[in-house]
Amino acid sequence: MAMLITPTGQRHSLTLTEHLQVHLLELPKYTPPSENGEITDPIEQWWFFFRQAGDLTAEEISHRLPNAMFSEATFARS
Repeated sequence: MAMLITPTGQRHSLTLTEHLQVHLLELPKYTPPSENGEITDPIEQWWFFFRQAGDLTAEEISHRLPNAMFSEATFARS
C-alpha cells in the first residue's frame, strides 16, 4: 500500500499490485547515450523519448527506439 499526498495535504491510500510499476524519471538528470545505436532498456527508452523527442525527427526516433509504441507516440505529438 502506498500513500498519495496531494498538494493540499489530502491523503489517499493506493493499493499497488505486481501488475503496475511506477517509475519517477528526473528528466534534467538524464544524459542520453553518446552512441547513435538502438536503446534497449525499456525505462531508458522512455527517458530518452521524453527528453529528446522534441529535438528529433520521427525517423531519428524510430532509429533509436524501434518499438511501435514510440512511433505511435511520435505521431501523436505532431
